[in-house]
Amino acid sequence: MDIAYFIVCDFVHSSPNLPSPAGLSMQLARIHQVSQRTDKFGCDEPRHQAGICLAPARYSRWADCFRSLIITFLNQDIAVNEKWPAYEAAFEVLICRTIPRLLLPLQNNGRQILPTLVHGNLSAKHTRIRFSDGMPVLFRPHAMYAHQEYELGATRLAIGGLDDGFINQHLRIVLPSAPIDEVYHRIVLYGIHFNLRHSIQHSGLFRQSVYNDMLFLNGMYGDK
Repeated sequence: MDIAYFIVCDFVHSSPNLPSPAGLSMQLARIHQVSQRTDKFGCDEPRHQAGICLAPARYSRWADCFRSLIITFLNQDIAVNEKWPAYEAAFEVLICRTIPRLLLPLQNNGRQILPTLVHGNLSAKHTRIRFSDGMPVLFRPHAMYAHQEYELGATRLAIGGLDDGFINQHLRIVLPSAPIDEVYHRIVLYGIHFNLRHSIQHSGLFRQSVYNDMLFLNGMYGDK
């Protein structure tokens, strides 16, 4: 017996305009609040991003989950774009020093963050306003269970990113995780993954932004 697969979806009549930062932040906050769980970060089923098949993986520590993502996408970036020794050296520092320094404190010294279902692929191209009720519409997700601030990495996209008003509004609705004074540097870190993914898809177009952000973060945290 042949197996048939179907996808069923609604047609959404939408405006080409972007949602307001407040409207988009409220929509994401609702998604995050109802989807939190208490066990693992990562994903339960295989998924595809930028031509990469990501196997199911579950992590107790968000730092380990994010580090694994970065290594996977870096290897693909090097495979499809030309080698760049300084770029790869900066990634080595980012992976070994900067990521642990910025993300491990989220779950150290009694601190806790809950795995939250994130859209994971926000950009100006993937958000619209539904005509019928004026609500934000989000599409083309790369969903996974992550730190909820990961969503804000979309503001760091070199092309098509959301503006900083989204960050400010979102952090009013959903308080940043401790250490609070490092929240904006975590957003820069998460933006590296967004730009790295787009670099793979667009022949290295986003690489310089990735490199600049790595140098900035490594200068702040790479020796600590």
